[in-house]
Amino acid sequence: MEDCKGLISAASDKWCRMVRDRNAAGLASLYTEDCQLYVPGLEPVIGRAAFEKFAEGFIASGIKNATIVTNELDESANNVAVGGTFWEKGSYTFYKEDGTVMEAGRHVIIWKLVSPGNLQYFIDISNKV
Repeated sequence: MEDCKGLISAASDKWCRMVRDRNAAGLASLYTEDCQLYVPGLEPVIGRAAFEKFAEGFIASGIKNATIVTNELDESANNVAVGGTFWEKGSYTFYKEDGTVMEAGRHVIIWKLVSPGNLQYFIDISNKV
């Protein structure tokens, strides 16, 4: 069985680091090939290649840093087998270069364990607050 809470923490930390490094390809590598992103006001972003293109625009929008917090985790998370999925509810804050808040919101993530120790974003749904 995997320590999925630990894997989520590591993936979230890497996500934030990719934002700080302005690395769209690195962000995309955290998502499954068949990922889905749902952001209010935009058409769904389907697939890793489409997500990378989205990430390029996201980074160009002025984001400089991010924080991600897990608030609730599916009870079955630590019993997931390779290929299996589970959900996480949480919150995020995006920051501009001067440290002011650019956006804050909540998210629901469906994670997929793609191989032992390799957890990736499968479905990412966010809403501003």
